[in-house]
Amino acid sequence: MIDLRVIKIIILCFLWTAVAIIGGCATSSNMLYINQTYRAQQIVPLSDETVIALNSGETIDLKKIARQEEKMPARVRVIKVHGTFLVTGDGMAKIWKIVPEEEDKAKFSKLSLLSADVLFSRPKFKGSFNSNCVKFYWQERGQRRMVFIDSQGNWDQDKCPAD
Repeated sequence: MIDLRVIKIIILCFLWTAVAIIGGCATSSNMLYINQTYRAQQIVPLSDETVIALNSGETIDLKKIARQEEKMPARVRVIKVHGTFLVTGDGMAKIWKIVPEEEDKAKFSKLSLLSADVLFSRPKFKGSFNSNCVKFYWQERGQRRMVFIDSQGNWDQDKCPAD
């Protein structure tokens, strides 16, 4: 004969499992997939105050970045890959990774793809539907170059580091 305590434990385990399953279904049914990646770059004019305004309504103050570049172009190129902004422009020495943090604040860091004496010429970002990276193209000493860049700022010449 089965002990009454064992039956109670079995029933409690069954009920707890049922609640967990039902709760999990309710939670996932109201969740949406969101991929915060622009498929195309934006070319954005730089205001006198070094602020850019994106089509999505976001504004980014590039003053601290401007201090670290030799010169800032009149317009910058911006693309968003999985929530991280990548920014550069013609005549800039670096690509800047901007990661939104808390309300109205973001961390930024530089990606150095070039040797110290070279500046980007004709840079271009291109998003991809099939990759977790963006492609970045530029001219360097008369040659067209390309790298893949992921949302962490990792880059590779041959393949997407995040794939």
